[in-house]
Amino acid sequence: MNNREVILINFDFPPNDGIGGRRWGKLAKAMARSGMIVHVVKANTIEGTQPSAWSADTIHPNIRVHSLPRTYPIAFSHPKSTLWGKILYRFYKKKLELTSNGTIYDQSIDWNRSMTPACLGILSQFDISAIIATGAPWNLLVYAAELKQHFPDIPILVDYRDPWINAVNYGMLGLSEKRKAAEIEKQKFVFQHCDIVTTPYPYLTDELKIWSSSHVKHQPKFSTLPHFFDESDFNDLRPPTKSSDEIRIIYAGDIYASSENNWQQLISRIEELEQARGVDSKKIMIELYTGATAPDFLIKCPFVHIHKPIGRAVFDKIAQSDICLLVLSDRKKDELTTKFFEYLRCRKPLLVVSPPGELTRFVETNKLGVHAGSSDQNLMNLLSGGFEKNDFNNSFHLEAFELQTRCEELLKLLP
Repeated sequence: MNNREVILINFDFPPNDGIGGRRWGKLAKAMARSGMIVHVVKANTIEGTQPSAWSADTIHPNIRVHSLPRTYPIAFSHPKSTLWGKILYRFYKKKLELTSNGTIYDQSIDWNRSMTPACLGILSQFDISAIIATGAPWNLLVYAAELKQHFPDIPILVDYRDPWINAVNYGMLGLSEKRKAAEIEKQKFVFQHCDIVTTPYPYLTDELKIWSSSHVKHQPKFSTLPHFFDESDFNDLRPPTKSSDEIRIIYAGDIYASSENNWQQLISRIEELEQARGVDSKKIMIELYTGATAPDFLIKCPFVHIHKPIGRAVFDKIAQSDICLLVLSDRKKDELTTKFFEYLRCRKPLLVVSPPGELTRFVETNKLGVHAGSSDQNLMNLLSGGFEKNDFNNSFHLEAFELQTRCEELLKLLP
């Protein structure tokens, strides 16, 4: 048994809604089951929001949650569509612009007023062996690094779930030079004071390591801690059934920024193959489960059906599908996302719509699916069910991508 105690700072840890808590909610579960005590520091749940689909994973006597007041105005992060809601949104936007440096779209701005006292209390009361902080939001990484001033001997691991300085979201695009410089100083401070930096993607790990080497004197250790699947999510799924020659394609998750052209490519390729009499779109059914706003051409497409997210029930939909769909923009072409590993676990052929990158390389090298830009024959083979019968690598080993394996990798990183 592992009797160490750690602090995990995760802004939207379950039951908070949002994908930001899924990665570390699962890892906290695995750490707790190994015998570790995990003191979670999170933000209060916003009233009226749906609970996380992963809330049940975080119920364990070794996971001790400290839920703290938010300092970021909810009227700005979750504005209401009423006239008063619009007035409040504009008021807080102006206030944040006047009182904050860097991006104003960081929900952990000033959260040190809640977070720092809570962490210091835990550090003083318990024998904490490490601090783990995960972003986004990013200011909380700065506040975590500041804890070194009080407890210099406790190692800090910071986990980047996404890019920070080069992000296309979190308000990073279009920042003034002054605000961009403020964000750069924050990242420099984090690297100067933390001990370990992890990311889910090798390209991001390499980018941060190179950036750090040219910006700060102290160099933390950089390591890739990829995403994973949790075997318990796939217990008791119905066996796949097929009563027709319909090809069921599933997509579950966000519609990423700047991916509209990729979705258009998918629709165009299917239409082109239909005109060439290679496929029959009437037999194709693309099911999208997403909370994002879909572009009009997807909404109007006769073989695309859009649904709201259904939480853990989506795993059964994946099990019943014939093909799993991944659509990534150029900036995400090297990212093996959580959904990718969950698709792998269901052993379904993948249809990848993405510029060439790490994802397409992995899928094609291991014979796990087809890239939308491949030959007409390959795509027709996939869309007719022939790929799974003739070319799919159904014996691909999955052990390296399971939650417990990933937790063991994490524990090796911690002193």
